[in-house]
Amino acid sequence: MKILLVLPFSNSYQIIPDLGLGYLGSVLQKKGYEVNIIDCVNENIDNQTLLSHIKTEKPDVIGFKLFTKDLPTVKEISRLIKGYNSNIRVIAGGPHPSCAPTQTLEEIEDLDYCFYSDAEMGLCDLVDLLQNGNVAANALKQIPNLVWRDENKQIVVNESTAVENLDSLPFPLWELIDPRNYPPAPQGFVFKSFPTAPMLASRGCPFECTFCCGWRMGGRKIRYRSIDNLISEIKYLHNRFSVNEIHFEDDNFTMRRDYVVEACKAIKNLDFKLHWALPQGVRLNTLDEALLRVMKDAGCYSFSLGIESGSQKILNDMKKRQTLAEIRKKVELIDKVGINTMGFFIIGYPTETIEDIKATISFAKSLPLNCASFNIFKPYPGTEIYDQLKKQNRVNSLDWSTFHYDKVSWDGGNVSRTDIKKLQKYATLSFYLRPIILCKFLSKIRTWGQIKFLAKRIFSVILKKG
Repeated sequence: MKILLVLPFSNSYQIIPDLGLGYLGSVLQKKGYEVNIIDCVNENIDNQTLLSHIKTEKPDVIGFKLFTKDLPTVKEISRLIKGYNSNIRVIAGGPHPSCAPTQTLEEIEDLDYCFYSDAEMGLCDLVDLLQNGNVAANALKQIPNLVWRDENKQIVVNESTAVENLDSLPFPLWELIDPRNYPPAPQGFVFKSFPTAPMLASRGCPFECTFCCGWRMGGRKIRYRSIDNLISEIKYLHNRFSVNEIHFEDDNFTMRRDYVVEACKAIKNLDFKLHWALPQGVRLNTLDEALLRVMKDAGCYSFSLGIESGSQKILNDMKKRQTLAEIRKKVELIDKVGINTMGFFIIGYPTETIEDIKATISFAKSLPLNCASFNIFKPYPGTEIYDQLKKQNRVNSLDWSTFHYDKVSWDGGNVSRTDIKKLQKYATLSFYLRPIILCKFLSKIRTWGQIKFLAKRIFSVILKKG
């Protein structure tokens, strides 16, 4: 049985090997299935071109990684696939199905199945059933994390099971997501060494930020790989693909101090110099000067920080459980140690006012950050704030294609669509058009890819209307 795993086309700024598809491909290949992965973002493949690939490869099963912004794209390509060959089984997994499993099958009628949260075990079980021709309800009910339609077309959401032992998973199928085939700066701009590879040391997030549904992907419990398993993959990537830089994509890499210290010790003992970064953000209250120095000494050079707001009221509304004073103290400490920082901020949160947003901009500029990203609020399904807005009938007509960094997806709060976009533009310009920040930023340009990324961001934030 031939299986094709696909990251659908989008105008994403972040072009990196997809770990989710890599892990799925690896467990399927280990069971003897023929697997291919197509990254339509990296290869710039639209739906019509993808359909041509499908007609050539003739897969039996196609699995899509589905982000919320890609729902219209996956809906269209699923319809095209079924029009070409209705016998192909079409499956989706990833962030959107994890946050809205029932809604995903409701909105994409041509999807046969979807998975939420960890899909490695369930997808293998489902493909086994498809190969054996046994897709009876009593068999489908046994598959963890599966979402399917019964004989009455009613949507069934099976019970969830997490992969408790992450060491039990084979490494991602790196041969099909070769880091050398991706841009030098996978997160868009910052890097020290090429090629760069993403990795996960853990899964899960116990926090309750109202705007985030990341915990629906990995669960509330944090599960860790062993240090030996982690180092083995780093060595494999270095020896096979000449990787000397790793970006850990964990939601909470620094949650366990002992784990971080042990990982740093092992990284430092490698027989090559490894640069590494934490682009998905770290929890500020987990950091202290001693730990930061251990991390820097082991090659860590960059953090992203989920600061989100410069208004204490909004931070409280978001359930961030941190104060402005605590944030400032930690950011200044990171700067003192000499690790680069990117601050993430949200503009347009439902309870926010224009004054709150201006406070956020002022706060961002007052911190010793190297970079800042001012992201427009999105009411993602599965988040606490989405559920609140839904109860109030304030998210009844969302356009999923607008769920992108530079677009206003929702303007039902205190600030108009026009003002949200204007304030994002002002925030970006006023942060970066300061001599010391601009000089530091421009000094990091080393490739044409970075220039292309910068031009794209300038166009989307400064010139493009929301």
